[in-house]
Amino acid sequence: MSLDTKKRIFEPFFTTKKDGEGTGLGLSSVYGIITQQDGFIEVISELNNGTTFYMIFPVVSDNSPIDNNGMIIENKGSIKKILIVEDDKNVRAVVSKLLSSLGYDILEAKDPDIAFSLFNNSINEIDLVLTDVMLPIRTGPEFVKQILEIKPDIRVIFMTGYSSDISKIHKFGFEIIEKPFTPVTLEAAISKTLAINK
Repeated sequence: MSLDTKKRIFEPFFTTKKDGEGTGLGLSSVYGIITQQDGFIEVISELNNGTTFYMIFPVVSDNSPIDNNGMIIENKGSIKKILIVEDDKNVRAVVSKLLSSLGYDILEAKDPDIAFSLFNNSINEIDLVLTDVMLPIRTGPEFVKQILEIKPDIRVIFMTGYSSDISKIHKFGFEIIEKPFTPVTLEAAISKTLAINK
């Protein structure tokens, strides 16, 4: 692959495929899984000459709990449920796949109306809302105002592809991540937000 392509292969929203042909190999999910296990991944690639991926994992002691897929089982307590609100189906699919691979329980919505219905039906189960700022029907901030009236202590992370949005939503006091973001950035934001005592 080219140097420019190689630099971007682990971005959740990057693909060399045309619209309607899928979202790529899911390398962002691979990266997320490997780094979650304290491992490393390295890529060696030359245009028209092939690509090799090297994955390095820490040694596992004999008494480390392992699941059926050979993954280390970490004691993170109960599984956290995240509601993703994103109108772009490709972005929504990639983020959902990534977070599912990291052990989160996921609900998806393409607009605030569907999201509000899901939120109402699972109000005591949802731990975090991950929402885009620009959405159809209502904006992300408008949707968040709506759910805060019902559950004032809900944790929220905003996603945006426009730096100009940051100053507008900063007043909410919630975490904001800019697109495109890496799996590590997303996981760090989620871990930080879920660790906040409310």
